[in-house]
Amino acid sequence: TDDSEHNISALINILYSVQYQKCSNHITATESLLDSIKQLILSRLERKTVDPRIETIVRYIIHHFQDPEFDLDECLTIDGYCSDYMRRLFYAQLGQTPHEYLNNLRIKTAKKLLSSRKASKYSVSEIGTMVGFNDISYFSRVFKKATGFPPKKYAEIHYADQTNF
Repeated sequence: TDDSEHNISALINILYSVQYQKCSNHITATESLLDSIKQLILSRLERKTVDPRIETIVRYIIHHFQDPEFDLDECLTIDGYCSDYMRRLFYAQLGQTPHEYLNNLRIKTAKKLLSSRKASKYSVSEIGTMVGFNDISYFSRVFKKATGFPPKKYAEIHYADQTNF
């Protein structure tokens, strides 16, 4: 079943419109939307009585991670709790900090966009902005720390792997 905000239904509706509009990057958009739907479904299936406050934060992060102006501290205090308390609760429930969760989501999306960079014609800085980083050098540092490669090199290697099939 869908959650009370009907997030899965909303994403499926967006997926439907993207699929039938066939915009220039519809494949990448479709993959990202399917990934988001999968994450929401898995989070509901793997629910280990996760605190509803943490579920709210996770949904908020998933919906706003692409916004470079996204304020994680503001997100943590939505219910009026202290951000430090919510960070500790988030870590206890999910095994990672909210910041790690946010960056992992951004990097995962960036990897998909970078792998289709030749077709989409997006620059590395555009991709960084699309996944929520407003500073390209910070995006490059975070991406390299997570993958072992700078974004441009990752895109080149991944593209080379696709052409070897």
